[in-house]
Amino acid sequence: LWQTIAASIAAEILVAPLIIYYFHLFPLLFIISNVLAFLFMGIVLVLGMLVVVFSGISSIASALAAVTTFIAVHFNALVYKLQTFNPTPFHFLSLSVIELLILYCCIAGLVVFLLKKRKNALFLSIASCCILLCLLCTDEWAALHQSRLVVYNINHTAQVELIRGKYYSILHTDTVITQDKKDYTLKPAHTAWHAWQQSPAINNEILSFGKYKVLLLNEDLPYTSRPFPVDYIIINYKSNNINLEQLQHIFSPKLIILAANNSRKTIEKCLDAATMSHIQVHAVSDKGAFILDEF
Repeated sequence: LWQTIAASIAAEILVAPLIIYYFHLFPLLFIISNVLAFLFMGIVLVLGMLVVVFSGISSIASALAAVTTFIAVHFNALVYKLQTFNPTPFHFLSLSVIELLILYCCIAGLVVFLLKKRKNALFLSIASCCILLCLLCTDEWAALHQSRLVVYNINHTAQVELIRGKYYSILHTDTVITQDKKDYTLKPAHTAWHAWQQSPAINNEILSFGKYKVLLLNEDLPYTSRPFPVDYIIINYKSNNINLEQLQHIFSPKLIILAANNSRKTIEKCLDAATMSHIQVHAVSDKGAFILDEF
């Protein structure tokens, strides 16, 4: 048991930085999972060999195969259950390339000091640790002082968020957005910006964002609308006939942003009309997510 725990810790020390860098998580219960894997997989390995040995006797081989399958399936379910006990912050960890390399310098220096008793290696480890802490504090300061408006590029879906500090608020979202789309687009963005905690949604259609005025347009406007100048217009509704000239005449925006919930044909039609009328348009499905920083 101790050999299994020791091997788990030794492997995790070297693998954990890469897991954080690539997958942005740290399995807090890795020791328990590895001990269970050692026990269960040892049994599965023996049973698998017995299945081969008794392959000529179908009744015995079938029974052994059923037991092997039962153990493997329930082991996977148990490991998945253990993942749910991982604290939420441990699913949104982030390291830059420089931070990853400095972390490995810290680990390498500590290992050399413990094995070779070289003070220079200890000093290298301490210096690397101090540099890493400074970089992490810089990341934290930047996250706490950030303020940005984001229109995501999610296939056939409109999602607009306001990120302030380490929290995000939903300004508009489609009810059809699926979990896999959230995991593919929203979760990486929230992880990179250290803003994975959600604050209450904002239902205002006119948003004062620093020195900018932003209009979230969720439906077609009547032709009798009076002029009202804004800096940015975000078109969130689906329509086969988006009148860009009307929007330009009423609101005089610097830029019109087309969310990704319209069809490709409609977006191409809007882009052609914008080129002919010399209207500035940003289609997120064509140019990527639109990000507006307040500062």
